[in-house]
Amino acid sequence: MNNVFFKNGFLTSTEAQNICNVANEVIAGLTDSLNTVQFYNTTITSIVSSDNAVNAGKGTTDTSWIQDAIIKIGQYNSLIAWLKEAIKNKEEALGELSSTCIQDWSEYKDYPTPKSPSKKATVTKDDVIKNLDAIKLNKYFTLQSRAAAIGKFIHETGSVSRAKVMLNKVIAEPNKISGAGRDTVVYRYTPSVEVAEVNGMFLSLMSEHRNLNAQLNNIKADAIEEANKQNIANEQEYQKARTAYSKEYNDWLDKIEDLQSRFNQYIITEKEKISKLKINVPDSLMETYKSIKALLAE
Repeated sequence: MNNVFFKNGFLTSTEAQNICNVANEVIAGLTDSLNTVQFYNTTITSIVSSDNAVNAGKGTTDTSWIQDAIIKIGQYNSLIAWLKEAIKNKEEALGELSSTCIQDWSEYKDYPTPKSPSKKATVTKDDVIKNLDAIKLNKYFTLQSRAAAIGKFIHETGSVSRAKVMLNKVIAEPNKISGAGRDTVVYRYTPSVEVAEVNGMFLSLMSEHRNLNAQLNNIKADAIEEANKQNIANEQEYQKARTAYSKEYNDWLDKIEDLQSRFNQYIITEKEKISKLKINVPDSLMETYKSIKALLAE
């Protein structure tokens, strides 16, 4: 709001509007007179009888009032513009107050909304494993790599497993005949290594594979246990934070309720102050104002 309109003011908005209304009436009258002014007389004469001249229009014989009227219109418009802008300032200020919400009030910043706690992300087995120290993490990768290498070859589709199966087949069928007559070819198969040795080696690999997987499973089980432990601790921490937040939030609501009451009172008080503001008239327009004021007194 521009206080220049209200310093040492003495007019209410209603009084200012009445001044504007009277000024507009005066301007309308002066404008009508100016719009009909003419500087010549009109006479109508019959061609048949020039002695019967009729005065059809009379021009003004005094021009001194014209300049005064135009100057007065300009002065009255100046006063109207000033008073209208002052009234507009009050109305806009009242409108701004009506549209102001408590969040816009300067005191509201002293009561920040409590921040709701957020849950930590769920800890997984893999999260725990990747955060192991260097020695334990290296052991995990080593066990995983060795178990994978053994598993690749002893699996039923693995080359060592298939070679063991073929050994048992050639022992059961050491000879194989292909073709007929003179084209007959006999294939004889003989073990290149003892079956017991192959079986022993294979059993040893299977045992090592089980052992490696058992160690891996222990690490994974420990990781799952640790993940569960961390998740429980995080949940307990979250619930504790939620309880504290609920109390803080309820306390905040009580404060905001009190603040809202004070805010409502503030708006009422400010509106009352603005409504009571009186509009001034600049010195340059005071004579114009007095002349219109005199018309109101008539």
